Amino acid sequence: MHTNFMKKAYKILIAFVIGATIYPILEILWRGYTHWTMSITAGICVLLIYVLSTKAQHLSLWKKCLIGSGIITFIEFIVGCLVNLGLGWAIWDYSGSPVNILGQVCLIHSAIWALLCLPIVYLSNFLNSEFSLQSLERRNLIKKDFASAKSRAARASPREDVFDF
Repeated sequence: MHTNFMKKAYKILIAFVIGATIYPILEILWRGYTHWTMSITAGICVLLIYVLSTKAQHLSLWKKCLIGSGIITFIEFIVGCLVNLGLGWAIWDYSGSPVNILGQVCLIHSAIWALLCLPIVYLSNFLNSEFSLQSLERRNLIKKDFASAKSRAARASPREDVFDF
């Protein structure tokens, strides 16, 4: 029972780390620089899209990408209001772009986010497959923690509904 919880926690952690690592690299390649807040923001976005993709497996790929774009745009707006407008860090400014909201989000970037959701949805599908878990277990990357988790599970009853997806 607890092993299942640990597997889900690892998947969530992996989704966050991949987003927090790959997006800043893409941003550096695209515009020449990034900011540490983009790493955290991207990790949260990839994690949320992973949860969406896992919970809503019945949705088509284009619907997942459209909803994912909405998630990213929403998170970008919240973070932009905090760091750009609230703290005055001026990390990005879409004021010059058409159809923008307070210079923090714009329609053009929302379309780009929809395209970036394609590999994120495929990554989510991979993380959900048994192949990925078996691969990690074969490489002994998660096996040791599961053994200690089993002994802890015998002593306490964990709440599995926290990561119920």
